[in-house]
Amino acid sequence: MIRLAMAALVVAAGCAAEDRGPSPAGKLFAHYTLCSGQNPCIPEIVITNRDRAEVRRFEVRNDEELCASILEVQWAGENIIGVECHGNPSMSYYLEVDIASGKVLRKYLGGSFVRSPDYEKVAHVGWIIHFAPPWVKSEYVQVGNTIVYPLPPGMKPLDQKPLTMAPEVVRTRGLVYVAVHNLHSTFVWSADSRKIGLVDCLVDYRLRDDSPEAFEEGGKEENLRCFAVVVGLDGTFRRKRIPPGSYQEFGLRWTDARTLVVTRAGRSVEVQIP
Repeated sequence: MIRLAMAALVVAAGCAAEDRGPSPAGKLFAHYTLCSGQNPCIPEIVITNRDRAEVRRFEVRNDEELCASILEVQWAGENIIGVECHGNPSMSYYLEVDIASGKVLRKYLGGSFVRSPDYEKVAHVGWIIHFAPPWVKSEYVQVGNTIVYPLPPGMKPLDQKPLTMAPEVVRTRGLVYVAVHNLHSTFVWSADSRKIGLVDCLVDYRLRDDSPEAFEEGGKEENLRCFAVVVGLDGTFRRKRIPPGSYQEFGLRWTDARTLVVTRAGRSVEVQIP
């Protein structure tokens, strides 16, 4: 259990620039080269061994285009690297790459990618349209390409096709768009890699009238409420109301396979599942 918890911390943190992130077995290490305006280049993934000797170096290609801006690197297995590449304001690309061939095995769209302790799964925020009204930018959780939270009542987790919209969960009541989701924390996997802990803050948007101008204004925020949430891979979830706060204020941790603890300003809330 302790080993899995330590692995979760290493995986969640990833490795950036010259930091050498260890593979699951600790035999290989990965980092990426850092480029800038003063040092223009195409970033590369660098694999080294325990003696810091270089084993392999390669550029990452996404649909024949080079990944010109690497944001993070995470191990996705002993021979697979997860690489987050900046795409546009709406999303990043997360590519799982075979380190021997440099071939992209899988691709996911979104942001805030967090690898599971068993290295087999990655949780992330799904892609959204950046330049859109706030109720269109309601956030959602994916594991790989599968949407697990939130879902319309009665709907099971479903695979999202590239660049298609997520199922509609925001409701309208007159001039109010109700329950727009804002995921207000990083994701924290349970040690068994079967559940995800997070903070979800919901807000409503009220239009001043039904004119096109009011629609373009985006409405006025009201009725903010936040929840500590545990989401299972099957789409089931439990949540408990917590005081609102900013992204940086929330701390999340699992005390065991059933209990998520969310802390803010010295006060803690537990969410337990059966």
